[in-house]
Amino acid sequence: MNKYLKMLLIASTLLLPASVLASKLEECMTEQCVKYFKSFEKASRAGHQSANVILGNFYYYGHGVKSNPRIALTYFKKAAKAKITSAQYMSGLLYVSESDFRDVDDGIDYLERAAKKDHKSAIFMLGVVYLTDEYGIKDMQKADDYLATAYENRHERMPVIINHIKKSTEITATNFPKLYAEINKVPMLKDTDGSSIWPDAGIERITVNGPTLTNMLNEQLLSMRKPIKSLGTRLQGKSCGERIECKGVKVNNLEDLTNLVIIPTGFGVVSR
Repeated sequence: MNKYLKMLLIASTLLLPASVLASKLEECMTEQCVKYFKSFEKASRAGHQSANVILGNFYYYGHGVKSNPRIALTYFKKAAKAKITSAQYMSGLLYVSESDFRDVDDGIDYLERAAKKDHKSAIFMLGVVYLTDEYGIKDMQKADDYLATAYENRHERMPVIINHIKKSTEITATNFPKLYAEINKVPMLKDTDGSSIWPDAGIERITVNGPTLTNMLNEQLLSMRKPIKSLGTRLQGKSCGERIECKGVKVNNLEDLTNLVIIPTGFGVVSR
């Protein structure tokens, strides 16, 4: 990721809900961070697929190890093979966003797998990919389909996309029929600068903080204390990613770490 994208990524974390802020990862090479990295490496070798999701994030952000998106992808793909939805999403995201090893076809495949499981950021990213010229597969009908669903899901970054579209054209029943219908159901409001925002974006709310990053990582490690034993074909019809004894953890708890969204720089924001 280039320096400009990293700056936007850091700046945009200020827009996140408290539960996500509490668990966000960032570059860290302290003794504690390195210890966590080594602990999850050990858990990965013991067969815990969720550890691969964590290691992918560690390599992506440079948490306890030097940042390396290419190695991050290898860990996400291991977990994606076990049908862990967040890993499928991150594999797709890196394939479409990292210029050093971009593979749009593989990226779309992974994103679609995650989207079929209702991963909200995967649905949003597919809308972005099909909306822009950057990825070489612009398809306005597919963009409309995915963005309408993302709007219905109230994805927090939809205002960015709405503002981007409105810079060049109006959203109508002709060019974005499904998105237009969703907007009419729940219209966005105008911010003081004229940009679109969600109706409740300016309302001060009391939020309950999620677990701190340290607490969350400790919880994951506690759930991975025992090595995973291969069960061969005795549990036919279910992948390792679908069996709790293989995952060693409730994978949904990892979503705070894997809801990164990378929007092309022409859109003016990168957010997590």
